[in-house]
Amino acid sequence: MDQFIAQLSGVVAIGLYVFVLSYVILRTINAYSPLRVSQEAEDIGLNIAEHDSSSDHIDLLKVMQYQAETGNLSVRGPEDVFTEAGQIGYHYNILMEKLEESGKVMHRQKKELQIAMEKARSASQAKTDFLAKVSHELRTPLNAIIGYSEILMEEAEDDGLETYLDDLTKIHSSGDHLLTLINDILDISKIEAGKMELYLEEFNLKDFISQIVSTTQPLVEKNRNELVVDLDESIGTLRNDETKLRQVLLNLLSNAAKFTEAGVIKLKVSKTTRGRVKFELSDTGIGMTSKQLKTVFEEFMQAETSTSKKYGGTGLGMPISKKITDMMGGNIDIKSKIGEGTTFTITIPKIIKEKK
Repeated sequence: MDQFIAQLSGVVAIGLYVFVLSYVILRTINAYSPLRVSQEAEDIGLNIAEHDSSSDHIDLLKVMQYQAETGNLSVRGPEDVFTEAGQIGYHYNILMEKLEESGKVMHRQKKELQIAMEKARSASQAKTDFLAKVSHELRTPLNAIIGYSEILMEEAEDDGLETYLDDLTKIHSSGDHLLTLINDILDISKIEAGKMELYLEEFNLKDFISQIVSTTQPLVEKNRNELVVDLDESIGTLRNDETKLRQVLLNLLSNAAKFTEAGVIKLKVSKTTRGRVKFELSDTGIGMTSKQLKTVFEEFMQAETSTSKKYGGTGLGMPISKKITDMMGGNIDIKSKIGEGTTFTITIPKIIKEKK
């Protein structure tokens, strides 16, 4: 028994000596040359970490990362039908080929669209310049014709030449109509080109409305209509483009007078919230269908053929009125029912501030 204990003690002592000696030796070696790889290296594989080797998984991930960083889809990942990673790479490459092809098509279409847009802008500018020049060339002789016809009408009236007076009146009326058409086309071209500006000034609303009524009264009475004005005089003055606001209201009143016979046309001007003014123009005329209401603010859109033949017009008055109202920071709404009449409501700021 004593001998066994002595032998066991020797074995334990030798074992401890060997363990301690080995531990010291291995720790010393590990300090200069690590015997175990890092946890990150273990995650991606001992062989890859030690020898800077790769695998299909790693290569595919690198390709994905490169494509994400550069946007270059032409680089392909590894393919191998005998490995799972290789099969994934194969199908991934097919997807990238489709995406690359779609990208090229989109790039080409984008370039073609940019070229088309540039051509359209150039054509629009050319159209605007042409209309401006033509309008100027036409308005000069037209103004002369209108002026001379007025002089001849006065002379014919003084001399009692009634036969010539009717013809001169038709010439004057036709000249006015043609001049209005030319001005409308020029206005719509200026608005489209962004060349129309507001010339702001303060003016008295009561005097402004009185001028509007005086101008439109003959048109209203021509079809045996009655014009009723309801003005809130406490509004006082407006700061706006007086000429363009007059143009908008005259367009609306002219239409109301033209499409109403032996009826009532009412213009109501009132204050609303947030410092705005509302112009509400209603008539008891022929009204509009739901189809006409959808296109009333579209350029060159007129009523149905039978209506347009009877009442005439260019189809530009309403689009111009809408665009000018938008320029003023306002809005224009319309309600109508066939056979019962139409109501236009314009809301604009009482004071329009200068744009900086």
